[in-house]
Amino acid sequence: MQHAARKSQNILVRIQYETDDLIEQKSVLTTQNKNLVYLVLGLIFIVLLLLVIRAQRSKNKILQNKHEQQKANEAVYNMMISQQNKIEQGRIQEKTEFRANFMTEF
Repeated sequence: MQHAARKSQNILVRIQYETDDLIEQKSVLTTQNKNLVYLVLGLIFIVLLLLVIRAQRSKNKILQNKHEQQKANEAVYNMMISQQNKIEQGRIQEKTEFRANFMTEF
């Protein structure tokens, strides 16, 4: 009888030990899973941050190109206005000379 009681107690102790071991393994795995989740979330955040930075740089480059194009267009426009003014001044001068020559002939 004592032997049977000891055997039952050994079985209960073994079950308790295995239960405690499983609880410890579960705790370790839970911690590892949390760390893995944090790592994955951190990597996703970094990738998203890099994508946002890349998109901003791209937008800035496009805006800079548009600004340079606008400056170039403005320079061309100013040259056209200058050329038009020179042509107009030439016409005025030609008319003035023509009138001066016409008046001196009479």
